[in-house]
Amino acid sequence: MRRRAPRQTWPRDPRARQGSRLLDLRFHSEVLGEWRHAAVWLPPGYAGARTAYPTVYLFRGHHVEWLKPFKVSASFRLLPEAPPLCRVEAWRVMDALVRCGAVPPVILVMPCMSNADGTLSGMASDWIADDLVKGRQRRGVGTARFGTHLVEIVREVDLRFNTRKERNGRVAVGFSLGGFMALKIVLSHPELFCGVGAYDGSFFYLHQRPGKMGEAPDYLVNHGLFDPVFGRPRDLAYVQANSPAALLANATDRNLRETTFFLQAGPQQAEPGDSNFYRMMHVIRLLQMRGVQNVASPCVLEDGHHDWPTAYRHLAMALQAFHRLCWR
Repeated sequence: MRRRAPRQTWPRDPRARQGSRLLDLRFHSEVLGEWRHAAVWLPPGYAGARTAYPTVYLFRGHHVEWLKPFKVSASFRLLPEAPPLCRVEAWRVMDALVRCGAVPPVILVMPCMSNADGTLSGMASDWIADDLVKGRQRRGVGTARFGTHLVEIVREVDLRFNTRKERNGRVAVGFSLGGFMALKIVLSHPELFCGVGAYDGSFFYLHQRPGKMGEAPDYLVNHGLFDPVFGRPRDLAYVQANSPAALLANATDRNLRETTFFLQAGPQQAEPGDSNFYRMMHVIRLLQMRGVQNVASPCVLEDGHHDWPTAYRHLAMALQAFHRLCWR
C-alpha cells in the first residue's frame, strides 16, 4: 500500500494548538483504488508518550465537515465543567475538553466517507449502482466499496499512530447521516468497535415494504442521494442489509451486550426540519426491545437543534460515557 507522511494542516497559527496536532492523513486505498484523506487529531502530550490512546472515529460525510468553524454565543459550553467557546470545530472542541480534564486524551479520526466534493455520502456501504454517478461527482468514488473501505481505514490508523489495537480501544460517533454510518459500522464490525454514539441519526425505519407505485413507505429511503448506494428502483433487500435498524434487530445478544450505545435525539417539537426525533427514538426502542440499555442520559436534548453545536455537545457527553464504561 502506498503511503504519504501525514502533514500538519489546520489551523496555521501554532499558538492555538496547545500541544495538540491536527494532521492530514493521506494514503492510497487498495479497496477504492484512489488516494483517500482522513483528518487526525492528536492530543497534547502525544509526542513521545508511551501510552496507547483510545481512538474515536467521527462520521458525517466529507471529513472536512468536522473542521469547519461555527460561531456560538459567548456563553456556550459543551459541558458545565468546560470553558466557554466562541466557535466550535473538532480540534477546538477537543483542545478545550482535554485541557480542562472533562474528557481523557484520545486520538480523533475523521475519515472521508463521500465522493471528492462531498455531494454523495458513502453511507459506509458498498454501492450497487455507482454507474449512475457521472461527471464531476464521480471524483473520489473509485470502486465505490465504502463499506469495505472502513476496515482499511482502521488498519491504516493503527499502523500509523500509537492506538489501542483491541476493540475496547475504538468507538464511532456520528451526526445525522454520520449517525447512520457510525451505528452501521459498529453493528457490522463488533470485532473492531466497543461503542457507538449517534446524535439525530438519519436512520431508516425497520420495515421497508413496497407501497403504491413500488415505492418504499419511508420517504427518506427514496431520496435521490441514495440512488448509487441502493439502486434505482430501490433494492429493498440490500437496503435492509445495510440499515442500522435491521442490523440491530438481527445482531446477536452477545454483540449487543458487549457494545456501549450512547444515542441521543433532538426535541420532538423540532420535527421535521430541526430534529430526527422519531427516527432516533425508533432505533432506541429497538434497542430496548432487545433488552439492551442506551446509556445516554438524557436521550433527548430538549434544548438541542439539528446543528453542529448540539452535535459537539453530544460528542462531549459520549466521550465521558466511553471513558467511564470502556476505557478505564
